[in-house]
Amino acid sequence: MLLALCDAWRRWRSKCVPVKFDAIHRAPSGGAPDPHLPVTIKDAGWMMTLSSVWVFHGAGGRFASAVFASVDAAEAWVVQHGLTGILTEYLLDVAPYEWALEKGYFSPRDDSQKTPDFIQKFTSAHQRHLHFEDGVRQGGGV
Repeated sequence: MLLALCDAWRRWRSKCVPVKFDAIHRAPSGGAPDPHLPVTIKDAGWMMTLSSVWVFHGAGGRFASAVFASVDAAEAWVVQHGLTGILTEYLLDVAPYEWALEKGYFSPRDDSQKTPDFIQKFTSAHQRHLHFEDGVRQGGGV
């Protein structure tokens, strides 16, 4: 699985480099793990670094139907299957709620916007995203 992700990443972003390790790391050189650093995935002699993933939510779906390392791979899959929905970039290790608060894109108006029910449904229009209808990208984006 990791090798397939890396191959896709290499084709679309040319970011893979050869390595000799097989592990998952998230730490600066010699330091403790830092959840705000990109995730580095090493597998079968290849390495790639991810700081975000692209998640597709089909129209009317309750759950995500696919997750991709690159927007190019995600869009190709949506087009191939003629899907309708939204493709959204999610940063790793930071929820959209905290990200929007930190960036100043959102401020709770009252206590109801600090509840688990609100937070678990939260998404931000400031996240990079694309809309699709029947596999065709709608409007601009990314």
